[in-house]
Amino acid sequence: MAAAIARGEENKDVIDWDEYTIVGLCQKLEKSYLRLTSAPDPATVRPLPVLRKTLDLLGQKWKQDQNYTYICDQFKSLRQDLTVQRIKNEFTVKVYESHARIALEKGDVGEYNQCQAQLKELYRLGLPGSKDEFLGYRILYMVYTLNRTEQVKILSDLTPPETQSPPIRHALGVRMAVSTGDYHTLFQLYNTCPYMSVYLMDLFLERERVKALKTLSRAFRPSLRVAYLAGELGFVVAGEEGERRREGVLECWEWLKGLGAVFVPGPEVEVEVTLGKGKKAKVVKRVMKKEVGWEDVAVDMKASVGVFLAKMNEVVGKGVDIKGQIA
Repeated sequence: MAAAIARGEENKDVIDWDEYTIVGLCQKLEKSYLRLTSAPDPATVRPLPVLRKTLDLLGQKWKQDQNYTYICDQFKSLRQDLTVQRIKNEFTVKVYESHARIALEKGDVGEYNQCQAQLKELYRLGLPGSKDEFLGYRILYMVYTLNRTEQVKILSDLTPPETQSPPIRHALGVRMAVSTGDYHTLFQLYNTCPYMSVYLMDLFLERERVKALKTLSRAFRPSLRVAYLAGELGFVVAGEEGERRREGVLECWEWLKGLGAVFVPGPEVEVEVTLGKGKKAKVVKRVMKKEVGWEDVAVDMKASVGVFLAKMNEVVGKGVDIKGQIA
């Protein structure tokens, strides 16, 4: 500023942002988030050394209490104090990465998206952090939002070493599987997610499962066993046996019921039924439907195709709002 004045180059129409940069004086470790409606007061802003202690405290409290409402409020306050002091360093990256991970774990897509946007800029400045991990998340997020323009932009900026990084390679595989309709590969990748990628895949899991059902219902007639569908749709991991496989098949069965799928009735069996008591009792034969076990229950694919198509139109037709959540 002084150099500009000396050269006679001061322009009063250009804001000097350094004039508004403050250094906090507040020593409180915990402080609720309040949206700023005026210039920040240094007395209510925590300096960097205090913010470092705050992050350590929040990490401990999250492990102990898992109170997301409290943690999110405190992280937003922490981020605000960094912003008003224009602090952009390795610690800033750590704060946004920590908040993003917690938001992902709790399914807060809007808050995660805000952190993701800031991390993109911080990494662009060359600040160290878990860049590959969060770039993988960013690719998966764009798959979730069906933002093909941004997907292409990310792909064009990738370097050869980055494409070989496990989280990025996994995310690229997911993107390819979704774009080509390769549901078999997609759900294999779902069961081999690195880091916290599974939380992002959960966001579009329902959509892709329904799309896969549409394909399966047209390719397989007249029926398909639920146990087979459980493997194809990622409810059961390849090679799983025993109780874990049973739980996966039952989960798939319940999910299909929720969609309104039509199931193949059990075979008819003839049974003897005793009617009445004592001397008046008589035995008659009746035909009944045999109950089908979880290993043998099957979906009537022909009768269910209409249900699957209607559900697919419903989930695919949902948009994503400005905060990154399904509208």
